[in-house]
Amino acid sequence: MHKPLEDFLKIGEDMSENRPFVNGVKTVGNIALDAVRSTVTDHEEVEKQSARREQREEDIVNAIIAFAELKLTRDKVMDLLYRYFNIESIPEAKRFIKQGMQIEYPIIKLDEYLADRGYSYSEIQQFMRDNKVREVLGHEPDLADLSPVELERHFE
Repeated sequence: MHKPLEDFLKIGEDMSENRPFVNGVKTVGNIALDAVRSTVTDHEEVEKQSARREQREEDIVNAIIAFAELKLTRDKVMDLLYRYFNIESIPEAKRFIKQGMQIEYPIIKLDEYLADRGYSYSEIQQFMRDNKVREVLGHEPDLADLSPVELERHFE
């Protein structure tokens, strides 16, 4: 055998005689591995919960957009949020209604209107960005009652 390999095998023999040391190293390694596994599992669970929460919020806003399309009143929407989404908090319901009825629905209608007028996707996005449509709609609730034609005029 080669000399370095013989030396390596002797080290292994020496270690096998010192079982408590080897067992201790294995135990520390197993503890570290368990800690890493636990951390990864916890992180995955947090990510799953976050994704579920985001999906739920998106589903609620999409439902509110549909309610806006049906011209339901805010009171009726609040009732539906309570009954079908278990939203008991009035501030939480108002936050969702603002997002869906005051911001997203008018944006969708304006987007459709601009597309019908021949604007390209990138031109529509540029119009929305340049005029800060989302931000303005969030601060001016009365704008949600305007038609797409009136919204376009408002933002030009």
